[in-house]
Amino acid sequence: MRTPLPVLAAGLAASLVSGAAGAASISYVSQDRFVSVMSFFDGSSDSDAATGFSPFASAADILHARASQDSTLGSTTIDGDLSAFIFDAADAASHFDLTFTIDETTPFTLAGSVTGDREASFRLSEVGGSDVVNVYLGSPSEVFDVDGVLAAGTYEIAARAGAFPGALPESLDNRVRFDFALVPEPGTAMLLLAGLAACCGLRRN
Repeated sequence: MRTPLPVLAAGLAASLVSGAAGAASISYVSQDRFVSVMSFFDGSSDSDAATGFSPFASAADILHARASQDSTLGSTTIDGDLSAFIFDAADAASHFDLTFTIDETTPFTLAGSVTGDREASFRLSEVGGSDVVNVYLGSPSEVFDVDGVLAAGTYEIAARAGAFPGALPESLDNRVRFDFALVPEPGTAMLLLAGLAACCGLRRN
């Protein structure tokens, strides 16, 4: 039995779009994600660290200091929300260090911001190469929204939110947020889908 052309077109389109969406992926090499706080008054402290590449949602909290992080590592996405706050004599830090590989050249998007009083930064760079994005408090723009193409290779993300007093008493509140995603190339799938749609139109006529 002959398959109707519209049904064939829909099936091929779904297959092609699914294939395009999985064309490039992220493989994780190493990570160091943690939150920590310490008081200069009584020496009290709190900390937590991510285990492996699972989602990490945690906070370290003591009197006068708090550090938090919510980060997720997916097959095509990486996102994080880091914050550090102190009041008076204390340290707070939320750190995100990640090394990963991309298996083929692919478009990407990256959006986020660094805000606060003293230490907040975000950097995406190729290992052994140059920075793709490097944003910090005091840089020309503390909000970033970037899209481009990354070659297959190994990359690093380093994000920092820290609060360390310079003069006492002092209140500091710093935050870093970012969303990174690989974008599938729809070119081939869309062209073939357009061709199939045109064939359907001709057949109806």
